[in-house]
Amino acid sequence: MVKSKRFLLWVAGVVLAGAALVMLVGGDGESEVDLLAALLEIQPGDTAADIGAGSGWLSIEVARLVGGTGQVFATELSPQRRDDIQEAVAAAGLDNVTVVEAGERETNLAPACCDAIFMRRVYHHVGDTAALNASIRDALKPGGRFVVIEIEFSGLLSFLRGWPHWTDDAQVVAEVTAAGLDHVTTADWPIGAHYAAVFSKP
Repeated sequence: MVKSKRFLLWVAGVVLAGAALVMLVGGDGESEVDLLAALLEIQPGDTAADIGAGSGWLSIEVARLVGGTGQVFATELSPQRRDDIQEAVAAAGLDNVTVVEAGERETNLAPACCDAIFMRRVYHHVGDTAALNASIRDALKPGGRFVVIEIEFSGLLSFLRGWPHWTDDAQVVAEVTAAGLDHVTTADWPIGAHYAAVFSKP
């Protein structure tokens, strides 16, 4: 009987973990780009920044949205990642993406240079969120928007809250507003167990 219960618990754990994985990798890039553009109120000619751009795929999609009169800064800590982004941008045939070496505590962006800034699954990696949020605030133009896309486990997935790769919505809102930005809304993201917190600079 004990072995049977253990087996059932193991099966339940596998099923829940599988469900969590499906939710984390679900969705599609097109729906993400469409929602991000709406939340950031992206317009042709805008200047945007992708903080912790990873492979650069989202930087490239936003660069297409802002067009030739717009500009996208793709920031990354890793030299290899920066090289990868440069290659991806060249392959996409774009000339409006600038790759920037990111700092641990600052964006390394010019003051008031951006209409829109976004971070996708990066916030939970930041050590000094107060310093980085202040740097993001400074890089935004008045009225500019900042979107944080993060993982949050709730409901049946609450058991995963001990996993380090997530940040609670309330924590993000508290920390970003403490830096002087206004919380506009928090929206569901096309990928399961994700949310998008939207802020604006007064």
